[in-house]
Amino acid sequence: MVEELEIRKEKLFSILKKGTKIWVAIAIILIAFMGYNIRIQNLPNLIDSTTNNYIPIELDSFVILRYAEYFNENGNLMENDKMRYYPRGFDPRKEFTFIAGFVSYLYNFMHAFNKEVTIEFADVVYPPVTFFFAVIFFFLFIKNLFNYKIALVASYILTVIPIFLHRTIAGFSDKEALATMLIFMAFYFYTNTWRVNKTWKFITNSLLAGITTTLAVLAWGGSTLITFVIAAFILFEIFLNKASKRDLIRDFIWSVSTVFLLTVVTNRYSIVDLISSLTTTLLVFAIPLIIIYYLINFKNIFKLKDKYERVIPVGILSGIISIGFALIISTIFISPSFVFDKGKDLLVLATNPYGTSRWGLTVAESQQPYFIDWVSNIGKFFVYLFMIGSIIFFYDMIKKLKLKYYLIAIYTIFILSFTMSRYSASSVFNGVSAISKIFYLGSLALFVLILLYLYLKYYYKDKEEYNKIINIDKTYLFVFVWFLFLVVAARGAIRALYIFAPVVVLLATFIIFRFGEYIWSFKKFYIRAIGISIILFLFLAPMIQGNVYNFTRSIYAQAKYSGPLYNQQWQSAGQWIRENTPKEAVFAHWWDYGYWVQGGGERATITDGGNAVGALNHWMGRYVLTGNTETEALEFLKARDATFLLMVSDEIGKYPAFSAIGGDENYDRFSWITTFSLDMANTQETRDNFVYIFTGSYPFDDDFVWEGTVFPRRSSGIGAILLPIAKNLNNSQIDLNNVKFAQPTVVVVKDGQQTNIPLECIFIGGQEIVFEKKGISGCLRLIPTISRDGKMNPIGAGLYLSPDVRKTLFTKLYLYGLETDYFKVAYTDESRVPLALYEGSLVGPIKIWEISYPTDLKVPQYFYGDNLVDPNVTKVNIAFY
Repeated sequence: MVEELEIRKEKLFSILKKGTKIWVAIAIILIAFMGYNIRIQNLPNLIDSTTNNYIPIELDSFVILRYAEYFNENGNLMENDKMRYYPRGFDPRKEFTFIAGFVSYLYNFMHAFNKEVTIEFADVVYPPVTFFFAVIFFFLFIKNLFNYKIALVASYILTVIPIFLHRTIAGFSDKEALATMLIFMAFYFYTNTWRVNKTWKFITNSLLAGITTTLAVLAWGGSTLITFVIAAFILFEIFLNKASKRDLIRDFIWSVSTVFLLTVVTNRYSIVDLISSLTTTLLVFAIPLIIIYYLINFKNIFKLKDKYERVIPVGILSGIISIGFALIISTIFISPSFVFDKGKDLLVLATNPYGTSRWGLTVAESQQPYFIDWVSNIGKFFVYLFMIGSIIFFYDMIKKLKLKYYLIAIYTIFILSFTMSRYSASSVFNGVSAISKIFYLGSLALFVLILLYLYLKYYYKDKEEYNKIINIDKTYLFVFVWFLFLVVAARGAIRALYIFAPVVVLLATFIIFRFGEYIWSFKKFYIRAIGISIILFLFLAPMIQGNVYNFTRSIYAQAKYSGPLYNQQWQSAGQWIRENTPKEAVFAHWWDYGYWVQGGGERATITDGGNAVGALNHWMGRYVLTGNTETEALEFLKARDATFLLMVSDEIGKYPAFSAIGGDENYDRFSWITTFSLDMANTQETRDNFVYIFTGSYPFDDDFVWEGTVFPRRSSGIGAILLPIAKNLNNSQIDLNNVKFAQPTVVVVKDGQQTNIPLECIFIGGQEIVFEKKGISGCLRLIPTISRDGKMNPIGAGLYLSPDVRKTLFTKLYLYGLETDYFKVAYTDESRVPLALYEGSLVGPIKIWEISYPTDLKVPQYFYGDNLVDPNVTKVNIAFY
């Protein structure tokens, strides 16, 4: 009986072992389907109430939908899209053909099975669809590196980690979702060359890696990070003398096919473009390096290997010769200072977290994140987990070396110094201070130099240790290079945190399994049970922020309630534009809303989110939004044939952005608008008045002098505004039709000392009230506060407008709601959405003015062009921030 049970048990284990691949395949498909299902939870929210069509969830996706519709109707994109940067237009073919074609083909495929599928539906659902396949290829890629167990767990975590949701959810139909799938495919095919033995499979996978790399770059420019990672891995293999003939063949096929497809076949880039970009320079450089290394190391050309092998490693010798070759080529065909300029650009980029242009400074995704941003986006537990994972991973990679413990200490110091050198804005390590830059660049430089020193030392003096370096597993080397360059990218831009997530997930999963293996090495059951219990607690306990349980729970809620930024207020405005303006109408507005007006309103715009003509943003910011006269605004608008002007309440929060971009070299228009809230509890009573106190904080935008005392900009400002209102014996409530305001006073704070100064103006009930007594020539624009239950206080808050802001066209038209001879209100939803503070958030109407022009208006010639009169207006001056 016992023997029979043993036989049955062995048969069962045999069946299970043979069926492992099937069970693993089922598991990854279920994970992928779960990820897809999570990401389509918000589909009911993505319906335009005026058309009943699906709409994207964010700004940039609108232009992709419009191009997909055009591609589907015409089989290609237009040569000149006149709806953008009117009347100049824009050629979208290089940048958008691939993504537009993909959405169009996806629509036709889905429509063939279900005739009710629309192209709008295909557009919003494409990110979850590509995510489904992205997770599968991510699994295959990680399985190539490690094993199916690590790959499965990593795939699940990637599916539920919130930082990876936003750009793969339904409606976020931008380029990243498609590119992500193609990046994982490229990584899979590249690493699959390590596993296949047959020559045709090896060549096929190498070529497929090049093709999918090309497609990823065509889909999204940010995919050049993949070219950087693989090219850097090639360089490391060659410099370490690890590259075999087979490796060189693979790398040659990958790099040549990628460059050939990007330049010759698709014409997306020129060879000069690839060389000039910091993220693709290594891709091009890898080609001569591979050839030169092959000729020296395997062909011993000119007997160079025999002559110099004892002096210098062949890999480094090949690198030096390749650099010399690159210098000669770049000097002849590009510029003698090309390499120096690229090095300077890299240093500037690394040491300027505020960006290198004012436009870059205003785009949140382009700014360098603080370490606390990593924590808030990824979760504290997971951040520390993957950092510890990277340390354990590095140890595993170099554990056979004699100095492994010293190297681990050095690496730990490096990774902590590098990532936390920009900890928070209020700390010493704010990314700008000298000590921050020393820890940031110094830790990286020191780490690289120490590794280089030890490599050369072992090469000359300790061949045994040198051979251990050469024999480092390429899997570890690839992941280390991947992590190292992505951590640099994630330290450099918030947007890179998305593409940083996969390697974060991998390293976190790695340490999970390493800890599990360590626990399992104990033979006693109770130790194993305690260890596994600790792992399960850490990852499933609800009270631990940023663990897998909380990821899974929160991602469902995030997905389900995610709706379009193009909300019902915008949808109604878009409908009005479509139905009440001529088809040839041209809209002027701040660049953020261009794709919405083009897609939702179906009208041409002067500016949009592509920002292909930077001068337009400067002129729009300077002469329209912060314009001091109507004439200067009309001159610019006339040059661009604008017929309508659009403004929204978002401009209040964006005032620092467009006033900086619109400022001259010395930031003459730079300012901001602060909200002051009424503090009813501290209302004061005098014999004739109630004195209402509005609290807030407004740092002065310019130096201010009062009675011989200088109040410096930024370091002094307004802490409160006191507004006296005459007592009304008949009614304790404020009646705007029967109220008398006395001149307000601002409480100015400098070095902890308070000074009361008269404020010359308030705006209420459609009227600017100017007081005679001189003081600060700003103005308090009173607005109502509205609670969730509908209760309203007509003077519950106020917007402080500095003297610079008060005199602008934005204040006159939008904040004051006035008309002029040439700007007539054509549309406003103010009756439904008044300018007010609703539950602490500023809301306001969308307003559209129809523009007319005086017959004698003379337009400066430069407004017809695309170039700035003074290029210095783009330069960032940190002193103003």
